[in-house]
Amino acid sequence: MLGRLLRLPPAAVGQTARLRIVRRVDGAATHERWIRTFGSISLNTRQIRTGERIAERAGPVELRMRCRTTASDVWFIPDGAAVVIGRFGFRLPDLIAPHACAHAWSSGDGAFDVDVAVRIPLLGVLISYRGHFTEAAE
Repeated sequence: MLGRLLRLPPAAVGQTARLRIVRRVDGAATHERWIRTFGSISLNTRQIRTGERIAERAGPVELRMRCRTTASDVWFIPDGAAVVIGRFGFRLPDLIAPHACAHAWSSGDGAFDVDVAVRIPLLGVLISYRGHFTEAAE
């Protein structure tokens, strides 16, 4: 029910997925708009990356993560969540805050594989997906 309210794609197996990333660098921060399309449903988020910290926003909900990289992998580790209204952010208590965990790795052909899950304590998985992606040209 929460997935429908947030306009998340319905559960499916073997569904075509596309990713487009629009980047803008502003000093030490990288601003990105991630446009994921699952079948005919689009999921748009905004990310701001500064050093190892990432804040990804979908509507008023901001998921905060730390990024750990190796030569071939990138791990996104949960670091809290907030509700952001205008310039004000209110950190959500861990008991109710959604947590995003993700792992991406190079598949060696200019593409990458991902495994992503967003969970809400006491409720379970809000959205998860895994697959092979090639970043689409802008």
